[in-house]
Amino acid sequence: MVLMECRASNFRCLCLDLFLALKSDLDYEYPANAAQGQGLADLMTALRSALDSLQSKKGDSSRYLLTAAVAAGPTNYANYKVAQMNAALDYWNLMVGISTELHCL
Repeated sequence: MVLMECRASNFRCLCLDLFLALKSDLDYEYPANAAQGQGLADLMTALRSALDSLQSKKGDSSRYLLTAAVAAGPTNYANYKVAQMNAALDYWNLMVGISTELHCL
């Protein structure tokens, strides 16, 4: 268990470094189960905390944004921990696929 926590901590640091370097958002479309959804929410919470700490440390007045691209539709978002993720995120970007069955009038 300690090894898993160590790896998770290292992963969060790597994610923060990449996130800041690339100025990107998180894109995890389909957590396959509740555990993966919780892991994603925990990652977002940790990144939010790290971004807030970094902003404070640097004395920046602008909030560092944390955004995510997530899949829309109940089968896709069933495993998201929406309340926890919402507390960490500044923006949600919903990805909606357009069906070939969509007809224009």
